[in-house]
Amino acid sequence: MDIQSSPAILHIIFSDKLKKKSFPTEIFHFSNLGETSWFDFAKEIFKLANLNCNVNPISADQYPTPAIRPQNTTLSKEKIKNHFSLKIPLWQKSLQECLKEIT
Repeated sequence: MDIQSSPAILHIIFSDKLKKKSFPTEIFHFSNLGETSWFDFAKEIFKLANLNCNVNPISADQYPTPAIRPQNTTLSKEKIKNHFSLKIPLWQKSLQECLKEIT
């Protein structure tokens, strides 16, 4: 099933695994495919919105926050993808769909 036609959570709720009560009690990570930074995410938003805007990258230590952040926070989607047979789109495609929906 393609996530674009049905949100992932609905796909999971209506899956046979949930109906048969064979849903595992474990943690599943979900995000769209691909990796990005906040910098690249912001650049893509301005690009899709056709806004001419300069976005300047900064390093994590230049952004003051009390939270200690790991260097790599990429989530693996393999477990949720395989367990529920999800087809997960690239983050750029989902961002484009989201911006269409809210504008």
